[in-house]
Amino acid sequence: MNRRQFVKIAALSGATFPLPAIVGRASAAGETLYVADAGGAYTESYKKVIYTPFTASTGIDVVPVVRPAQALAQMKTMVETQNYTFDVHGAAGLDEGVRYDAEGLSERIELPRSIYDDLPDSIRNVPGFYPDSVAAFATVYRPLATKRDLKRVADIWDMSIPGVRSLRTGGRDNIEWALRADGVPAGPAIINELKTKAGWERAFRKLDEIKPKILTWWSTAPQSAQLLQAQEIDITATYANRAATLIRQGENLKVLWNEGYYTAYGYVIPKGNPKVHLVQKLIEFSLDPKRQAALASELMQGSASKSAFEFIDKKVLEYVPTQPDNFKQMVPLDVAFWGENLTKSNELFNQWLVK
Repeated sequence: MNRRQFVKIAALSGATFPLPAIVGRASAAGETLYVADAGGAYTESYKKVIYTPFTASTGIDVVPVVRPAQALAQMKTMVETQNYTFDVHGAAGLDEGVRYDAEGLSERIELPRSIYDDLPDSIRNVPGFYPDSVAAFATVYRPLATKRDLKRVADIWDMSIPGVRSLRTGGRDNIEWALRADGVPAGPAIINELKTKAGWERAFRKLDEIKPKILTWWSTAPQSAQLLQAQEIDITATYANRAATLIRQGENLKVLWNEGYYTAYGYVIPKGNPKVHLVQKLIEFSLDPKRQAALASELMQGSASKSAFEFIDKKVLEYVPTQPDNFKQMVPLDVAFWGENLTKSNELFNQWLVK
């Protein structure tokens, strides 16, 4: 199955998602943008750093709206009917950007050269996807428990290192981590390994080794943070910003960037939306280096602007994924491969977990 076939199947399977009530006719004339973002604390951070200052600067109101966690079916319906529930999909993952482009659901705009050149090469080349933050998945540990600094993912499997272990429920991250622990270099080598049945079997054999040592299989990023904060676990693999937030609150934790992966989040404009010119203003506004610095400090995620680093406090910069010393230790998540194989990985993992 190729990527385009996968995306078409995904779209059909998601077609039963209920479409949220239209909060306003985004296709009508007016100076209001409806932005579908991730909700909760994310929305509050964006109001503070992006939405409210944007309105003050341009007079264009920004109204956050609710969307499904997976909005492919909703995007497809909006584009087909030209009836837009929202004007821009915020906090879209890079993998979602790939899917939307493959289905012809995203609008393409041309960013000013100064903005485009300021984006990291590895996250700026998906048509119709405009990154504004970078998230990292890395190993996090409590040095008081481990008694030494961890150096590689294989250290999670090394039982001579003390500490209570936890891993995420799900296939992709555990398979990636298991192959790292088994000596496969992070990045393309792992994807090549998984192109064969033997590679998948190798990953699960490695997971067999660690399974009896896992106290908790966490399912959400907030849960991983809660377990760390409660000192119920000492070693896990999770999103680096969760650990960084806890460190800022006084928790004694460290982030091992080595062999981690990163992926981008950003904006996708539904194809045909007549407010594309207003959305472009919002995107360009959000990619200003100073605003990117403020957003990175607020979310403890990576800035999509390379020029933002000079505006980020050094105490925060240490935990920003795109800070050069951190960034060079990680690899980009292969969103094309995992877009096609995520369901397979989760099915195999769930079957393995209950054995």
